Amino acid sequence: MLETKSSKFLVVISIVFILISLSIGYYSFLEWDEGSFLLNARNIYGEGVNFEPSRPMLISILVSLLWEVTGESVFGARLISTAFGLASLFVFYLICRKKFDEPLLPTAVFGLSPLFFFWSSQVMTDVPGLLFILLSYYLYTEERDLLVGISMGLAVTFRYTYAIFALPFLVSYMMDRSEKTGLLKYASGGILGSLPFFAFSYLWYGGLFDKAVLYTTNVAEWSGSGLFASTVPNFEKLFHVSVAFLPGILIGWKDSKLVEKLMVTIHPILTVLFIGMSFYRYWLPITPFLIVIAYQKVDKKKFMAMSIVFVAITGFYVHSEYQERIYCNEEFMEGLEFLSEREGGVISDRWSIAGYKLDQKVSSPYKDYEEFKDENMEYIFTDRDLDYPVVETFQGETCAYIVYRLE
Repeated sequence: MLETKSSKFLVVISIVFILISLSIGYYSFLEWDEGSFLLNARNIYGEGVNFEPSRPMLISILVSLLWEVTGESVFGARLISTAFGLASLFVFYLICRKKFDEPLLPTAVFGLSPLFFFWSSQVMTDVPGLLFILLSYYLYTEERDLLVGISMGLAVTFRYTYAIFALPFLVSYMMDRSEKTGLLKYASGGILGSLPFFAFSYLWYGGLFDKAVLYTTNVAEWSGSGLFASTVPNFEKLFHVSVAFLPGILIGWKDSKLVEKLMVTIHPILTVLFIGMSFYRYWLPITPFLIVIAYQKVDKKKFMAMSIVFVAITGFYVHSEYQERIYCNEEFMEGLEFLSEREGGVISDRWSIAGYKLDQKVSSPYKDYEEFKDENMEYIFTDRDLDYPVVETFQGETCAYIVYRLE
């Protein structure tokens, strides 16, 4: 009877999650990284002229396979992310059912968290990678050591920076498991799970690690000043995400497993000190572990209070970040429509979205504009004032996007 009731509540949570995620996926504009993954999917699909080689490719391959059946559609591609989100929710429920007598409350908090359902509606690598991190953790509690490694390898294949989560398992195998064959199985599984990445790197780039080198080099460029570039804003965002559960974490920390403690400490060190871009989605992968630790030693009422604060805080900041990133979006889209009727390459600050929307060559302004003249680039599309002939201006109430001719 109790199991039937739990199943019904899990179905309700899943339906609410799906409805929210799909609604966001249907109405929201393209996020920056989405443009990259979609233009790569279109390139694989056989109809694209732009390609970003450093991006993880597995999500784009899945999107291209779906498009072979359904035809090209942004919303269709976002369905894949929602499916990964739903699978993540189910795996998290299995974790909570194994750890707690009453698993539905933490499952609901995770599944209905704005930080989770919003990014489950975008074509990103965060949620697919999170699914395999959660699956790795569940398999670790089941002592399925080879599968832990395979799942962790797949997590990294989806999102390269998630390699940092391999360390908690490595340390935990060395410290917590007396049977050392588990470590060997875990390492072997990691190699097996990473084979798709190594195969792709070898076939497309000529070496097993060439793709990793390319990605690391580009991330260093994207991250601005590199080390310590966004320490303060990243730490601020970590505080926003974790502060609501801090009372429960302080109470439950002592009785938490080593792997759980490492999950919520190792990744923040990487993000705060080395990732030069302070997006809230970077804190998504530690959220389920914050919830697990906080739920261990507090009663329902206190956990409910913490959860309400958590949902309110993350909801506010996810919404604020979204609003900030749609700044000038209407003017930008009008400019893209204007450029779509012209021939010639385009240089744009938002090159990933422009590259997906336009059927012509698009490049980022990664070098001096004058150096692009020999590459058949004819237009510059930006919101900055430049000393080039103005072709068209798209003026809004707060900003303007300008099309220049590169002459």
